[in-house]
Amino acid sequence: MRFTLEIAPPRTTAQQKGERLIWTAGGWRILHYEKDSVKRVREMYNKHLEPHKPEKPIEGPVELKIVWRCKGQKSKWKTTKIY
Repeated sequence: MRFTLEIAPPRTTAQQKGERLIWTAGGWRILHYEKDSVKRVREMYNKHLEPHKPEKPIEGPVELKIVWRCKGQKSKWKTTKIY
């Protein structure tokens, strides 16, 4: 199975968790939660990937290869760099 998604790569990652302090019977605890921005990115991916979902689950090993193709200028050397 091979397909291409024509979307801009999101700037939000799943590692950007929110934290909140809550009081429990044992004292203060840190509650980690998923921020709204992370939820929106997850929903966006689900919306774009849903049409490519196989009819039945794939059995056996699966290889996932992701290639990000970003538009813009090619990188240039800084003029302050000395070699």
